[in-house]
Amino acid sequence: MLDIPDRRLNAYRTDLAEERLRGVVEAPNYVSGTAGIICVPVVQMRAPLNWNAARTRNCYSEKPSAFSIPTPAGPG
Repeated sequence: MLDIPDRRLNAYRTDLAEERLRGVVEAPNYVSGTAGIICVPVVQMRAPLNWNAARTRNCYSEKPSAFSIPTPAGPG
């Protein structure tokens, strides 16, 4: 049995992984997280559709780390 880190507790995907997982999971890029703070009542955290992971949420004043922040689409 492989010791695969729990996706609910560890930040990794096929193209990007958290720096502390280097040597544990395979990815072409590893990054340190950017500290953040939730400043609204609830933020839904979504996993890609191909993951069999439950969606989670963060609540006001929690301090998650961000590893990949999508760029909003600008006016076309």
